[in-house]
Amino acid sequence: MGYAEGKEGMTPNIDLLSKDSIIFEDHHTTIPRTFPAWADLLTGQPSFIHGIQDMFPDKKDREGLTFKTLPKLLSQLGYKTNVVSSFAGDIFPRADWGFRSVQAPIFHAGTLTSQRILETQIFLLPIVTGSVPGAGEYFPAIRGLPSLGDDSKILPDLWNSFEKNEEPFFTVFFSSVTHFPFSPPYPHYKNFTNSEYYGKFKYFKFVDPGDSSEPSLEDKEQIRGLFQASIYSFDQTVGKVVERLKKKEFTIPL
Repeated sequence: MGYAEGKEGMTPNIDLLSKDSIIFEDHHTTIPRTFPAWADLLTGQPSFIHGIQDMFPDKKDREGLTFKTLPKLLSQLGYKTNVVSSFAGDIFPRADWGFRSVQAPIFHAGTLTSQRILETQIFLLPIVTGSVPGAGEYFPAIRGLPSLGDDSKILPDLWNSFEKNEEPFFTVFFSSVTHFPFSPPYPHYKNFTNSEYYGKFKYFKFVDPGDSSEPSLEDKEQIRGLFQASIYSFDQTVGKVVERLKKKEFTIPL
């Protein structure tokens, strides 16, 4: 974050928000993985208490989340609770977090097969992903593509959740753009990476399970640029969300 690093322009919207915020400088989760980290955040308990300690918890551990989560408590108090996410948020449909509404992809054999087929259709992808004027999201599997970390694809769902709320609401928005494989949308990847780079990490950090070789220095610089572009892309999303929330009275962004 720019405000933490003392670097202007890195995350301008987050920096602006920080000036009007209380900043938690010592706030941690016990395990640096998506599922257990979100369990920490939404239960206020460490992983050895709530039971979620990996990305594939068994049924017993998943059911333990229903004991006390922030969404469940707020739902009981009359809040409309929901979560909006793309591929990194596949954890939300896999457990009962207490949300009334969950708008996140569900991965199974069908969606994974569809994704593998769609990813090979490089000339059709701009159309089926809605990246060109007049096109749209024609396949539900698109939202779960790890190579499409574009928040603009799921922001309409977030806006709808804001506009439809006549009652108090608690909404979790989990952006995937800063999640591996770091796939920032245009023009961000172009602005933060070397235009002369033509390696396998041109647009995102591609992973070949059969290749354990060390990335070259050029590759590493490209990956760092992609990550920085992802952070900047997320910052732009933060700016849009905060702008919308300012129109809602008594709403607190966390």
